[in-house]
Amino acid sequence: MKNAAAIKKDGKIGLIDENGNEIIPCEYDGVIRCGYGMTTVMKDFMYGVCDENANLIIPCIYDEIHLYKNFIVAIKLGRKCGLFDKKGNLIADFIYDYIYTHDEILFIVNKSGKRGVIDNFGKEILPCVFDGIFFCKDNFFGANKDGKWGFIDKFGKVIIPFEYDSVGNYTYLHQELFIRYNHELKSNFIKSEKNNKFGYIDMKGNEIIPCIYDDINQLCLSQPQRALFMIEYGGRYGLIDDKGKILIPCIYSYIDIIYEDLIVAHDNNNLMGIINHNGRVITPFIYDVIEPFHDDMSLVSKDGKYGYIDRSGREVIPCIYDFADYFRDELACVGLNGKFGSIDKKGIFVIALKFDKPFIFNHGVAVVSQETKIKNDIYSHLYKGLINKKGEFLAPCIYNTLKHFRDFTWDSACITICDEKENFVTEQWGMIDNEGNVLVDFIYDEAKPLENDFAILCKNEKYGVINRKGEFILPLRYDEIFWYKYQSVVQLKKNDKWGLCDKNGKEITPCIYDKIDFFKNIDEKTEYFGLRFFS
Repeated sequence: MKNAAAIKKDGKIGLIDENGNEIIPCEYDGVIRCGYGMTTVMKDFMYGVCDENANLIIPCIYDEIHLYKNFIVAIKLGRKCGLFDKKGNLIADFIYDYIYTHDEILFIVNKSGKRGVIDNFGKEILPCVFDGIFFCKDNFFGANKDGKWGFIDKFGKVIIPFEYDSVGNYTYLHQELFIRYNHELKSNFIKSEKNNKFGYIDMKGNEIIPCIYDDINQLCLSQPQRALFMIEYGGRYGLIDDKGKILIPCIYSYIDIIYEDLIVAHDNNNLMGIINHNGRVITPFIYDVIEPFHDDMSLVSKDGKYGYIDRSGREVIPCIYDFADYFRDELACVGLNGKFGSIDKKGIFVIALKFDKPFIFNHGVAVVSQETKIKNDIYSHLYKGLINKKGEFLAPCIYNTLKHFRDFTWDSACITICDEKENFVTEQWGMIDNEGNVLVDFIYDEAKPLENDFAILCKNEKYGVINRKGEFILPLRYDEIFWYKYQSVVQLKKNDKWGLCDKNGKEITPCIYDKIDFFKNIDEKTEYFGLRFFS
């Protein structure tokens, strides 16, 4: 049921496909489109499931439904959970308070306040005797028993003894269930806690870093040759490796990775500098701000002025600007004394300081603003135009509003119409291309470009669609039009009813529905998507 749309008719909800065929009749109170060809439906405030052929495989008798790729968790009155397969067969009976999985092979369950694990056949492989449990790598589980944490395998064998106050970093998926999602799941090391002090252990239970620090966290490196950990002791920060060797003593007020072997550190005066993994100072501690690298350059601030350093830590563009942005495609926007331009990585101006607002290039084009007088203006106003990366005008600064849409080959622009006495009359919209050529005349109340070289126009509260040639494929006679990039069809509203047409303007479904809402395309890696609910 790809590109299915929820429809509402006479107060009831169903589904249609992109050809307008009703695949689920309008007989439900609500529809929640979920992944993998299944749809949750609601009737009388109870939930069930339809399969990809719109067959009701689970009746609407449950309080909640949670769908996975091949399994369905249902919750019935009394808050007990059961597990079904994709065909609607009951796998695990309604004896659990909670069921959760991350791989659809093993499921964490909660029964009478204790946690255990069942497999995808409903067989209990770890009894519900643990106070807490979470998935780890290689079929290991972190488990809590009598207030202490350790690790067990899927057969219940203790791998790491239950002697830690906490292990890993947790997020709460449910008020009584611990789930872990972080880079440690892909790591061979687990954060551990004893007596309010932290360290790290490996998956064999070896204590690689003793629990003596106020806090410790593994750093994420793009190409790690070894594991590195930021340590905190007495309010100061340092660095240690996976052999327990202290690389940087705890002397800084804070440290953080900025790029590969470069670390931003804060000194006692809260000034920032850059050091390497061995503690050698690369960039002196003279900056108020050091930003992450963009396009091999880092934006820095000193005494309220902005400049840039390169990856060697050298200040290559001095801190002289009132405003500065990240480098993108070899250029950065900078500002001085209220004017803005662009510089290259040598600090040479490519675009002079002549614009009145900061600007960003998208696909080689930027919207710029200038105080300008046009036509019969008595006073200057801030108008917008388009420039290329050489600073050449593609469209002069004559537009009140100019919306540059990334990945589109045309832009939406607005001109204010005034009478001879400079009194505001109206705003009129049109469209220009990236070279400033007018593609759609400025006679509309609204103009919005779409993908595939189409655009929605509005005039006198009526909407239509044109192609790149300016030809109307849908005339200006609709109350609303929606056409999202994941849809191959267009949603139309007329006389307070909704219908569908194709991209050539041919009617698929007449405007007979109270509401139509499409769900995004599904892919095999998506568990939930495009969630919609009607009632």
